[in-house]
Amino acid sequence: MTTRVVSLLAMSIVALAVALVLMLRGGTPAARPQMPALATPPAAAEPAPPARGGKAHIVRGVPHVTLPVDSPWALPPMLVLQSRSGGRSTAALRRRVLHLKHLALSPAARRSVRSGAASAGALKLLAAFPRTGGPLLVLSLKGRHIRAQETTLWMTRTALRRVHTMPAKLRPKRLLLEPVASDRVDLAGPPPAKPGQMKTLIDVYRSAGYRYGIDWRVLAAINRVETNFGQNTHVSSAGAVGWMQFMPSTWRRWGVDASGDGIADPYDPQDAIFSAARYLNAAHGESDIRRAVFAYNHADWYVNEVLSIAAAIPAGFGA
Repeated sequence: MTTRVVSLLAMSIVALAVALVLMLRGGTPAARPQMPALATPPAAAEPAPPARGGKAHIVRGVPHVTLPVDSPWALPPMLVLQSRSGGRSTAALRRRVLHLKHLALSPAARRSVRSGAASAGALKLLAAFPRTGGPLLVLSLKGRHIRAQETTLWMTRTALRRVHTMPAKLRPKRLLLEPVASDRVDLAGPPPAKPGQMKTLIDVYRSAGYRYGIDWRVLAAINRVETNFGQNTHVSSAGAVGWMQFMPSTWRRWGVDASGDGIADPYDPQDAIFSAARYLNAAHGESDIRRAVFAYNHADWYVNEVLSIAAAIPAGFGA
């Protein structure tokens, strides 16, 4: 009996010793944390540039609208629409659609409206279709079916982004995009930008603004203030370079290759303008453009001048 007690006491002492060792090492085996399974880490968010009034938050760009075209300089695709409702149109509705300034009706489409061949639902859809700053070309109308085309690719993307803002009962039941069958892609791209001529840069400003959610006129105004649209791209007294006057350290962080030649070049107008739009987006430019421009250049006079120039540029300039 005494031997059994001694054995049990010895076992207890051993168990207590093991437990003490485990406690000193960080806990029992059951409580010891396990190594997580390997997984691809999420992409880190880009840090925002310094902004006035506190840390700037990153704003994700509006999702890109993919169009069935082979080049950013191709013709806009056809919009094939079907209205949710049909019905016979009234004379008042027909007159209204015939006089809407944001619609450019082809002769065939105009005949369909006048004869009543187009349904009331289709005409109401056209009347409520998002405005883009240019006319919507209405090529054909028959019953509830519409074939139309915006005048530029950026107008097409703008319209598609705004369709969800239409009243629910007027939104298209069906919306298809068809590439233009006779389209011939200009493989050389747009006409080259010419220093000092804003009109040769409009497509670049618009594309960059759409990509990063920045008013294109702000990009044009910054380009005007910084280098007079590329006429003065000499290194500044502070060391800034290129079309949009980036400091080299800032360019290394925010510069992008927008021209597709494999090089992020501050002296390439496309690269420089897209990089400026990216920087403004990261500085919360979609919701507070004044704050973003201040982040670009920390001076109130600069912000006021840029926004004043931007406000003076018509939204449809060069369209």
